Formats: sequence, structure tokens, C-alpha cells
Amino acid sequence: MNNKARKKSTFEKGMEDKGFKQKFEKEYKRFSLSETVLGLMEKKRMSVRKLAKAAQLSPTIIQELRSGGRKQLAFATALQIISALDCKLEVVDGKNHIPLVKT
Repeated sequence: MNNKARKKSTFEKGMEDKGFKQKFEKEYKRFSLSETVLGLMEKKRMSVRKLAKAAQLSPTIIQELRSGGRKQLAFATALQIISALDCKLEVVDGKNHIPLVKT
């Protein structure tokens, strides 16, 4: 076995910096939501306009979310989009799954 320590990647070094790590995690969450919406839109063959109409939102909101340009999204808006994609959002507490629904 080789006793030499493996060199850290630039990313690993960056993740040791608290500020870098916080920024990365925030951006990754936004990217993840954007990718999830994009994947669901493709799977369900929904265009930006069709999803916007179904969610009763401006197409601009959907396009910005889809492209990752939307910095913040109200929880109610997220529920509208999820519902329009015929999906549901849940809070998982151990074995309990609590669905969150659009009111």
C-alpha cells in the first residue's frame, strides 16, 4: 500500500473554505431544482408556456427557473409548478410521508 497522501483536488480545497462551501451548496440546490423541473417537463412533454398555463404563472417564471436564472422561488409558486407537473412534494419524517398540497 502506498503511504503517500493523495493530493486534494481544487474542488476539495475549495470545500474546506467555509464561504466557498456555503456558496456552492446554495448554488447546487438551485441548480438541482432547475434540473428537476427541466427533467419533469421533458418527461411529460410540457413546454414552458404549457407548464406556465397549467400552473397559472407567467412563462417568464418557468423559463427563469428552467434556466437556473431564478434566484428565489416562493414556496406557494413551487407547489403550483409541482402540482402542474402532476407531482407532489412531501415532508418525510421517519416513516411518515406528509404530502404538501396547493391550496
